[in-house]
Amino acid sequence: MLSLRNSANIRVTAHAHYMRYGLFGNVILYVFRILPYLESRDIFPQWAIGAELYGADPDRIIIPGLFDLAYTPPEIVAEDIALENLYKWRQSYLGSDFEALSRLWKRYFTVPARIEAAADEVGPLGETLGVHYRGNEKLTSTWDSNFISPDEFLDVVADFLAQRPQIRSVLIATDDMGFKERATARLDRPVIAREPGRFLFEEKSSAERTAEADKALLDCVLLSRCQVVMSTSSALSAFAKVLRPALEIYRTAASKLFEDAPYFPVAYIPVYRPKEPAVAAVVDQAMIGDWTQTSKFAKFSKNFAHRHRSIAAHLALRIRGRLGMMPVQIFMRAKPKTS
Repeated sequence: MLSLRNSANIRVTAHAHYMRYGLFGNVILYVFRILPYLESRDIFPQWAIGAELYGADPDRIIIPGLFDLAYTPPEIVAEDIALENLYKWRQSYLGSDFEALSRLWKRYFTVPARIEAAADEVGPLGETLGVHYRGNEKLTSTWDSNFISPDEFLDVVADFLAQRPQIRSVLIATDDMGFKERATARLDRPVIAREPGRFLFEEKSSAERTAEADKALLDCVLLSRCQVVMSTSSALSAFAKVLRPALEIYRTAASKLFEDAPYFPVAYIPVYRPKEPAVAAVVDQAMIGDWTQTSKFAKFSKNFAHRHRSIAAHLALRIRGRLGMMPVQIFMRAKPKTS
């Protein structure tokens, strides 16, 4: 089992083909899960994390770059350590103590000045509802959540706005090209519409992949600055709670248990319960199979930042992955990479 000495001068690396999926749901999550171990060893390494869908050629390095380091890394590296090996043996369960987890993340990484400046240009969002709608593959990826249509989600948002007359505007972040038009027509508040993100599996140039990563982080930062956030089920919008733990945020669809622990940070975002009965029925339907309805709820419902994952748990997870039994693996085998 991989073990690092205290204060080791290392570089954590990941080939782009290892990080094949979403930015927040794969790349950032995998890095986050090894931070408790690194911090426990007082290790603040260099990084060279590639991402198949986001980094620039030839190596597609996304960290550092998307995030800046919050510390000065060692100038001399004694050894390269693959994130894949750390993940196999040293990943932790992440919980719902967003204050502690935010401190942990910010010990290692910080949002670059260019992203903060771009967020400043949008203006103050203290009286704004942030709305994040994930379309595309999320509409059929029933292994981790349930379908909720744009119009159904806007009914939920309208229900929420009816309870919050003090909210003056709505910020729309989405990867659905038609959602902002629907929102503008449907909602009774001014809409601040961001340019929709592109489908993550769409072929892109190096410059386009880098721009999409920046745009995703900017959307996350903007959502974190809003008074409240409403989302379907998304790691991007949920990560806004890591950036600002005091953020009031709600999800409206299930976060299903597809590993041996809830899917961080999405699973720990509270569920919005609409006042209107017909709208409440939509959310009830979208919440079928949520992790809070499973036997794991008792184990993970109490507030904690992170927990050690046992050797047995690591082995079980690795065996399922090698056999191709993870729901995400089954889903990806059935879906083309472009659409």
